Amino acid sequence: MWLARAFPCARDKTVFARGLDSRSKGHQCEIFRSGVVAVTSAKVPALLTVMAGDFANQPAAFAYLLQEAGRYGLSFDLGDVDVIQAARPVRLAHYFRPAIVARIEALMGGVDTVIVVRPSTLTARRDFPGSGSELRLLGRFAGEIIEAEVNGIRR
Repeated sequence: MWLARAFPCARDKTVFARGLDSRSKGHQCEIFRSGVVAVTSAKVPALLTVMAGDFANQPAAFAYLLQEAGRYGLSFDLGDVDVIQAARPVRLAHYFRPAIVARIEALMGGVDTVIVVRPSTLTARRDFPGSGSELRLLGRFAGEIIEAEVNGIRR
């Protein structure tokens, strides 16, 4: 879950930090400096690509995804990827209607990891992942993503 906080900073500036969770304490945060911080967000429809595979943990899944993309000469932002292992139905419900969540769970079979990818260079390639990959394309499903704007800039 992403949390957003505004912290006082030197000389009447505000630091807006977006971190992975409340334990990040400034680590792995994206920081914006400005006099005033205005944050808005909205759910927007998107066609999301869903893949599945067996991975020991999230870093292993991210590493494999980067490796596979490299084989195709693709680069992408890891922020466009959500690797889900625990509480899958709950986390998938953030993106999809209940019927689509049930379909994704059924398509997964015995694998333990589902990967949701926002529209990006990675999803533009129709033959990704290719044959012989440890990833299996489950499909492209209509869903919703949250788009945030910080001082009028979409993030």
